[in-house]
Amino acid sequence: MEVYVDGVVKSDSCEQHVLNLREVFQALCKHRMYLNTDKCAFGVEGGKFLGFIITHEGIEVNPEKCKAIAKMQSPNSIKEIQRLVRRLTGLSWFVPKLVERTKPIVQLLKKASRFEWTTECEQIFLQLKAFLASPPVIK
Repeated sequence: MEVYVDGVVKSDSCEQHVLNLREVFQALCKHRMYLNTDKCAFGVEGGKFLGFIITHEGIEVNPEKCKAIAKMQSPNSIKEIQRLVRRLTGLSWFVPKLVERTKPIVQLLKKASRFEWTTECEQIFLQLKAFLASPPVIK
């Protein structure tokens, strides 16, 4: 069974989907949890869900989120780094090893000394922008 992003159940066939849903509902009953029917959708093939795009191919990043990062200029202040990190965190499912990749940038938030956007930070920023130009699909 494949369950993604806060309760999206994806299956390869209708029969498998019924079995997967049964398993999810049994787990909900076991733990005495309830679903809010106003927030549930069944039998849909795709759409926007929690800021992601769900398709028959899998879960895709919302292109608007990638465009927001693509349009960003290199950060010139701590506030701009915080904005960048917030946006990247929202896309962390799609960026392999995001924490490792962005370590030099995030370190700037921890330093009490003056702001210094290094060439290493700039390289990482440009690589992330290039990567997000065609992000992967989670299948």
